[in-house]
Amino acid sequence: ITKEKMFYGSNNEAEVETPLLRSNEPQRERSFLQKNSITLIVLFGCACGFAFLGYFFWKPTPQLFSSEKPPINEPRESIGMNVNWKFMQGSNIETCPNTTFPNWLNDTQCPMLNFQGYVISQEGCRQVCCSDPTCQVWQWCPKGAACSPENTCWTGPKIGCYASQGWISSYRDKLPTSTPPPPQCALAECSTQTSDDSWQSVDLPHDFVVLGNFSQYADLNHGYLPFSMGWYRYHFTIPADWEGRVIWIEIEGTQRDTILYLNNQLLGTHLSGYTPYRFYIHSFANIGAENLLAIHVDATHPDSWWYDGGGIYRHVWLNSAHPLHIATYGVYLPSNVNTSSITRSGDSSFAMATILPQLTLYNTELTQVNCTVSMKMYEKDSGRWVASISVPGVIVDANTTQTIVAPTITLGRVRLWSVVDPFLYLMHTEVSIQGTVVDRSENTFGVRSIRWDAATGFYLNEVNMKIQGMANHQDFCGVGVAVPDSLQVYRVAKMKEMGANAWRTAHNPPNIALLDECDRQGLMVWDENHRNEINGQNWLDDLKTLILRDRNHPSVIMWSICNEVLCQGFNSTSGWVLKDLIKQYDPLGNRPVSAAMNGDFGSDFRQVLDVMGMNYFIGQYDSVHQANTSQPLIASETSSAVSDRSIYFNNETLAYVSAYDTNYPSWGNSAEDAWCAVAERDFMSGEFVWTGFDYKGEPTPYQWPNINSHFGVIDICGFPKDNYFYYQSVWLTRQTPILHIFPHWNWAPDTCIGGCTLTPDGGMFVNVWAYTNGDSVELFLNGDSLGVQNVPKCRHASWNVSFVAGELSAKAYLSSDPSTAFATDVIYTTAPPFSLSIEMEFPKTPILIADNSDVALFTIKVLDSNNYFVSTANLNITFTLTGNGKIIGVGNGDPSSHEPDYPSSPTLAHRSTWNGLARVIVQSTFDAGAITIFANSPKLRSASFVFASK
Repeated sequence: ITKEKMFYGSNNEAEVETPLLRSNEPQRERSFLQKNSITLIVLFGCACGFAFLGYFFWKPTPQLFSSEKPPINEPRESIGMNVNWKFMQGSNIETCPNTTFPNWLNDTQCPMLNFQGYVISQEGCRQVCCSDPTCQVWQWCPKGAACSPENTCWTGPKIGCYASQGWISSYRDKLPTSTPPPPQCALAECSTQTSDDSWQSVDLPHDFVVLGNFSQYADLNHGYLPFSMGWYRYHFTIPADWEGRVIWIEIEGTQRDTILYLNNQLLGTHLSGYTPYRFYIHSFANIGAENLLAIHVDATHPDSWWYDGGGIYRHVWLNSAHPLHIATYGVYLPSNVNTSSITRSGDSSFAMATILPQLTLYNTELTQVNCTVSMKMYEKDSGRWVASISVPGVIVDANTTQTIVAPTITLGRVRLWSVVDPFLYLMHTEVSIQGTVVDRSENTFGVRSIRWDAATGFYLNEVNMKIQGMANHQDFCGVGVAVPDSLQVYRVAKMKEMGANAWRTAHNPPNIALLDECDRQGLMVWDENHRNEINGQNWLDDLKTLILRDRNHPSVIMWSICNEVLCQGFNSTSGWVLKDLIKQYDPLGNRPVSAAMNGDFGSDFRQVLDVMGMNYFIGQYDSVHQANTSQPLIASETSSAVSDRSIYFNNETLAYVSAYDTNYPSWGNSAEDAWCAVAERDFMSGEFVWTGFDYKGEPTPYQWPNINSHFGVIDICGFPKDNYFYYQSVWLTRQTPILHIFPHWNWAPDTCIGGCTLTPDGGMFVNVWAYTNGDSVELFLNGDSLGVQNVPKCRHASWNVSFVAGELSAKAYLSSDPSTAFATDVIYTTAPPFSLSIEMEFPKTPILIADNSDVALFTIKVLDSNNYFVSTANLNITFTLTGNGKIIGVGNGDPSSHEPDYPSSPTLAHRSTWNGLARVIVQSTFDAGAITIFANSPKLRSASFVFASK
């Protein structure tokens, strides 16, 4: 049990150094030391002098996490525990047994249930209830039955049920219970006496669910991959000179229910799949000798209705520090921008601003400690010093955490973070005792202003802009939820390339590497808590961790307390508790609290929210706004349009959806209708489209053989669908000319369906669409003009074209210059497949870092004899690799493919192309050198790509 105190540091001019402007802000409440100690003033003046001289002789650089141990003389050390784990998987659980709900409750309705709007089948409804240990009864209203609304699923407690015709339902008498793990390891899997030589060797991050085989009997919402569980074991030695230090293990994320043992002793449990956690181990770890960390992860009861994987899918770290050290997430760096002083130069904005730093220290000593805290601010990229502050005489009591409110840093000209100029700063913090540094920390942050207006929307640095966002889940093809950090660079870049300026972390706290990239590349973030719940499973701790961890990220512009059903019936009582917690731990961040509501827009829950999020219901924007004209609104989830890449008719047999923007579920809208509804209303702050990337699970509108969604604007492997170019056409400025025409031009009478229509005389005509940010488009077939179409605002142009093989091309024009092509596009009728090509899409330079983590994404294309892309080719490919790399995943974006995502070995993988494309993901090792990836297919010319790691 620890106590928490507040310590207010001085704001004296002598204690704040900045080359730009010295502090002239009103003083905060002065401490006893400030009022009474002349001696300390003299000593502190000397300290400032040494700090000033120190600038010329010492300039810190950002510390990067590494799997190698840092120099032993560092006050704080962090060692990656991400390599050479041992893993043994338990039995797969394919389905929810019928015995789980033994009591039928047909023709009965229970009024206290939650609507599961994402569930589209009776079996899916039962599975959802089965995976929720708090769910007692499920109810399904089938199509055509006497109940209402039809094709809906409801789950929850069996309370107040009454007779009502048409419902299909069953329940369980007792909810599942869990037995606390024993304090001493009682199983061979966690025993130090057990050999794990025969276990599989794995590196982190690791998702064991994605390694399973698709089964029609598994849960459709989780991608028809069977639930499972597994044991992890890690052998490690703690350096002998860590004796007397505080030592803890930090785990960034496990999915889901986790039990941890160290040297046969229970460390504890963690029941959230999305939040980091830590355990202090210095009191019973073997210092200077081997230790065994054994972790059991149970993913058989996922806490979601989408694919969330299983295993240790984020990083693990071994940390040590002095007994007096900066608490986890203990550096808080809010800022306040003088918006009236903002000036602009090109894409950059500058202003006067104040930094309001706070620092939380943790003293594990049994005695009181007197220390000095110093903070130095730098430009992150250039390393240029900006300002320094120091707080001497900080008294931290024994076994106590203490928060220090440091002196305000006032800056006369600071460069602001924005989506077009994501400028970052670095704060270097040191804690010293009698001149010896005992702890240090480096924290990246940015300075920017945000403002929400109920009538005119959102402002970033006083620039009014629409939030052009995409909601995304965590997984990616080939790797499941075990996404390497460098792959987040690609995912964020893909959103920026499309014209998005925001990312919604649906529906859970994100990977920290994702937020780092949003900071670096300039993508705003809707940061989402998982549940609006204050009882059970430490939900409040989850939210507290989210806020403390993410509050220094300039990309985070708003907090979301929940989404839809996770809002627990839009419970305002819980909502107020969560909002107060957010304001407690981010009191100066100026971020609004929101939530994604899909109904009950007039309920008390709305009053909890600073900015109200509306999911869908575009026809109610005006009425909801008029009901409360003082509350800002944002379309927190829109469209849910479904489509598949290079598919132009709905195929129920193969479970494919046409790429024309005409398909969406009952709750959704076309991409065009959804965006136009936002763009035409000044009071709508923006939108978050559902979704940026396809993801495993939640197959809509089909079920098996579908194993992932169709909602993505980009498929699960990162290949754009046609709607991707729609968003480019409405979100990118004309500095980036956009023109995209579709469908493909490889039609034949036996394949003419959907976008292609047979005529009575045996001909075919094709519905051709064009997306552009120009004003008009002219279409050409084999050089002959088919006419000019004006493009309505936020819409597309279209023609019905009689099919003739050859070249279909287009030119876009601006109304200001109708005779000059603003943008062009062309597609061809192709010959049969002739060869393969392999290109490194990411990174842009063919060099990886030899850190056993960095990844390269390769695109394999099928080409004809003229080197034209064959967008209808589905062929088997074999990948082989030589050199210092490893294949970690493959994919092709096919939502109905049951081929494995994982390779046969680190140097061999198989995957078919789907509509001309396939993806292979290659990761570096610790060894630098050349790497070659080969792609081969029977009867086609093969391809290879040579690159290197260093």
